[in-house]
Amino acid sequence: MAATTLAAQLLDSGLSRDEINDALIGAALERCQGSAVKAARMTGMSRSQVNYWIKKNSA
Repeated sequence: MAATTLAAQLLDSGLSRDEINDALIGAALERCQGSAVKAARMTGMSRSQVNYWIKKNSA
């Protein structure tokens, strides 16, 4: 299964959950050309959660 393989790769990467979340949200924002609304839909997060991430990571 693809999900099982992905999970194994993430575990093997040694990245923390926060690092994985940061990479996921960052990639979604890139793919959505910076649109927090579209990135939120893509990741299953709320727009406010994505905006909080943007604010937290732009400092």
